[in-house]
Amino acid sequence: MNMEVEEVVKCGALYVPSQGFLRQKKSWQKKYYVLYKSSRQGIQRLEVFDSEDQYVKQHNCLRIIPLSDCVKVAPMPQKQQPNVFE
Repeated sequence: MNMEVEEVVKCGALYVPSQGFLRQKKSWQKKYYVLYKSSRQGIQRLEVFDSEDQYVKQHNCLRIIPLSDCVKVAPMPQKQQPNVFE
């Protein structure tokens, strides 16, 4: 049995706005994201985890975002925010 490991393009923590219909105050949550290339094991996608520890222990991810309809991912030059992308 040939177990090919999927290639991680980029991974790390991002702060994202909390999701909720009745949020009155903007709060940001830290999540861990892993970007994968397409391979024999799966599609090109972005996986979301609660923490890096959850990813390392291979627990179920919170969300899988398929990138099949994604047109472009590129860094955005920002003076105050070095890790912004569009």
